[in-house]
Amino acid sequence: MNGGSNLNPIIQQVRSKNSLKDWGEKNIVEASRKVAKALIKVSESELNTQVRKVLDAVRKIELDIKTRNKFSTGTIVLLKPKLAYAVSRKNALMPLMDVMDPMIDKVRDVEDFRLLVAFVESVIAYHRYCKANKNC
Repeated sequence: MNGGSNLNPIIQQVRSKNSLKDWGEKNIVEASRKVAKALIKVSESELNTQVRKVLDAVRKIELDIKTRNKFSTGTIVLLKPKLAYAVSRKNALMPLMDVMDPMIDKVRDVEDFRLLVAFVESVIAYHRYCKANKNC
């Protein structure tokens, strides 16, 4: 892995924490912006197409949590192959996988999962912003 060496500090920070809650919202937002910048060469349509598959799986988990009060870290881990598939289709997405992979490992409960969802949504939003603004 590790398609973006400038993301190594983020990856190490995530790995050093017990959960995403321990890492905190501010760090998650900052990380999403850095990942979006690392993905700047990916077109918006390519990012949306490939990340949409991951986001759809995330939304399905989110729906299970809301409707059935069903949460399982095992289900969360299944996001990893979806990420791997997205990267196999578009190698430039490797920075997203590099950061999300250890983040997925730190999802311990619903609150951590919501932070993971916020991360994915923020990457998409910042990617769009960075594509439109040179001073990202």
